[in-house]
Amino acid sequence: SAINGLPILSRSRPNLDDWYRDNIQGGAGSFTIAANGFEDVGRALEQKLRRELTDPSTDIPSTAVPEPTTILGILLAGGGLACLKRRQRSI
Repeated sequence: SAINGLPILSRSRPNLDDWYRDNIQGGAGSFTIAANGFEDVGRALEQKLRRELTDPSTDIPSTAVPEPTTILGILLAGGGLACLKRRQRSI
């Protein structure tokens, strides 16, 4: 997973974006987009969200989840094997 940065630059902290890149931003595909003051936050936030939602390098790998019918099949097969094993013991 990635940690992306959205620093708000000001006169007192004109290089805050560099600090974010060095100390906050991390992970594969991570990035920092700076806002030039509070009046620019909307633009920077929109750009950051667009990039997070459309950039394939920031995708979270998906994990395959078995369908309920697959789980049911596995349970039935396991139950059937248990019955066969029990039957063989009694013979």
